[in-house]
Formats: sequence, structure tokens, C-alpha cells
Amino acid sequence: MNNLNLLKWPRIVFPLFALCAFLIFILSCRNGSFGFIVCSQLTVNPLQTNIVSINNPMGTPCTLVSVLGHSAISPVVTPDGTTMVFSANFEKPVPTANDPPGGSLYRMRLSTRKYARITDDDWKSIREEFPAISPDGTTIAYVRTDAAIGPLEALDRLWMVQLDGSDKHAVFNDQIPRNDYAPAFSPDGKKLAYLSDNNTNIVNVMVYDLAKGDAPVRLTDFSSVNDIVYSPFFDGSGAWIYFLFSSKDAYSLSRINAEGGTLEKVFDIPAVDMPKHGVYYAAAYMDFKPTKDFQHFVCTGAVNDAYQVYTTDNLTSPFTPEAVTGANRDYLYPFWYRP
Repeated sequence: MNNLNLLKWPRIVFPLFALCAFLIFILSCRNGSFGFIVCSQLTVNPLQTNIVSINNPMGTPCTLVSVLGHSAISPVVTPDGTTMVFSANFEKPVPTANDPPGGSLYRMRLSTRKYARITDDDWKSIREEFPAISPDGTTIAYVRTDAAIGPLEALDRLWMVQLDGSDKHAVFNDQIPRNDYAPAFSPDGKKLAYLSDNNTNIVNVMVYDLAKGDAPVRLTDFSSVNDIVYSPFFDGSGAWIYFLFSSKDAYSLSRINAEGGTLEKVFDIPAVDMPKHGVYYAAAYMDFKPTKDFQHFVCTGAVNDAYQVYTTDNLTSPFTPEAVTGANRDYLYPFWYRP
């Protein structure tokens, strides 16, 4: 009888051990190595966009911010994973198609879901959005659109503010009319990459040394309205600035040295046709952002006639992104926090 029990024991223990190991692996992927993603989720109301979190690939999104009749967009997370910063409009009256929603910056403690306003400008004339958080988690660079400074229309300018709302100021104090937007910090927090159009339809990649405070440097030399760049970001070394580039509906992920040099194409990105959204020949993948280690990346994918969130650990060809949201809803402005 004892011999039979000894023979049966491995049959019981080994499957239980394998099951426990599998569960530990799943939990570690869900709460450890994967972290979580925050992004905007479009609703059936075109003027309402919520912010949701995703804790594991293809998991059920958890609503963090729901703004009835308004929009909450462009969420980012501090490097310690405790606080989310986003742009939203909680004010009245409810915006309409002729009076689209403005936005102010808010911070939210993810543990309590309580939010507080960082900036205090009038949403009817000022719109503040697309924040980027410095690697030390103290400073926010963002885009501030002021209807009062544009001769014909509002202009986008870069501003900075501390996470607690103090020391709010313009990055550049000149009065030259132009649009500056899409800020991104370098890994050491000393430089800021961004886009600028010099008040034309021609956009170039710029870099500004925050520590030195010298004049910003234009890295690219585009001279055609057909040359369009999106979403610059630094690599882990801080030596390269990557961005999405399109020229006459041909898309690629490209890069340029942060000190200047020749533009390099990393890989081509196929164009897609999205009649559901009225977008034709858009990039299949866009809005790339690195995680805090600058080794993993999240992006928006327009592959199944829906905007999905994709993750990847490579920026080389072949490009191998993995979907983490379903194609039944649209998701934009993803940010991936990995502990």
C-alpha cells in the first residue's frame, strides 16, 4: 500500500506544482512585468472620450475617468506608477460641435482615483493637453493653446509646470508666431524634443537643451508640406530621436541623431484605409511612446478599421507589435507603465 502511495504521489504533486507555477507566471505578467496601460477610449458620443486602464493583454478595460459630454485625453503616468496626469474638461456648459471642448491638466492618484486640477486657466480661451513627464517625475511639459496670441487662430506653445501645480511658465518667452507641440523628455531629463512649424504648414523636429537654455536646434530640414512628422521620442541612450514620418502617403518610423545629422529610415509602416473613420491612407501604426526604461514601446494601431493599442519590445525590422485591446472599440493616446 505504501509503495502504491509513493507511486501515485508524483502524479498528484507534479501537476499541482505545474499549475501553481503557471498561475504565478500569469500573475507576474499581469501585475509585474506587464504593468498597465492607460489610454483614451472613444464612446458613441463623438464629444466624449474616457480614460481607461488595461492591466493585461486583451483584458477588460477599467474606467478611470468618465466625463459625461466632455473629453479626457492624453494620459501619462509618473515614473513611480502612482499618479496619472491627463487633460480634461469638467466644466460647464457642455461643449458642442461648434464649441469643441477645451481642457486643463489634472493629476490623479491611481490608488484613490481622486483627481485635482494642476492648471487654472479659463477653458474657453486656453486649452492645455498632451503632457510629458520628466524622468524624475517632478516636471510636466505640455502644449498650451492660447486663442489670444494668434493673429488669425490659436497657436500652440510649450509650457512647463511642476506636478503640484507650481512654477507654471512658458518654455520660450519670444513672441514669434508658430506652433510648438509634441514634447518628449530625454532619458536624463536634460533635453526636450518637440515639433515646430514656424507658423507654416512645414513641420520640423527640434531639440532644446533645458540645462543650457540656449536657442533650440532644428534637426530636420523639411521644406515641403508633404513631409509630415509625428510624435518624436528619445531612445534609451538619448542619442537618437525617433518619429513617425510621412511623405506623400508613404509612412516610416525614422530617426535622427539628437546632435544633428542625416535622417535615417528605421522601417516602413504600411498605409491603411479606414472608411469607418473617414481616414484614408493613414499609418497602420502611430503615436509611439517608450516606457520609462526606454526599452519597450506602446503605439496606436489602425489595422482592423479600429484604433487599437499595441505593444512591442523592438523598433527594428521586422516590426512585431502585439495587440492588447480588442477591435470592438477605439483607443487612442496610449501610455505604458512598466514597473
